Amino acid sequence: MQSVRSKLAGIDETLSKWKEDKASGEVYHDLIKSELSRILNDEEFPDHLKQKLKELTWHINAMLGIEDDNGHGFEKHLVWAYGVLMATRM
Repeated sequence: MQSVRSKLAGIDETLSKWKEDKASGEVYHDLIKSELSRILNDEEFPDHLKQKLKELTWHINAMLGIEDDNGHGFEKHLVWAYGVLMATRM
């Protein structure tokens, strides 16, 4: 199995691009959702990390505006998304 870090590297890179190009949010959202789906369906990926990635799903949905953002904007959810990624790598 690929390492956890390498599987999450693509998501990290896509978040960075999204931060710089907010107008293309749907494209970046779809890329991240696709990668998350692949990881969440990987039976070898640790279950406790899958739980963290479900939290990441909420943040990226809130960033695009398709999920309740609890009164917080794009930038705040982006910071939290990075926090989830960092916690998942440890």
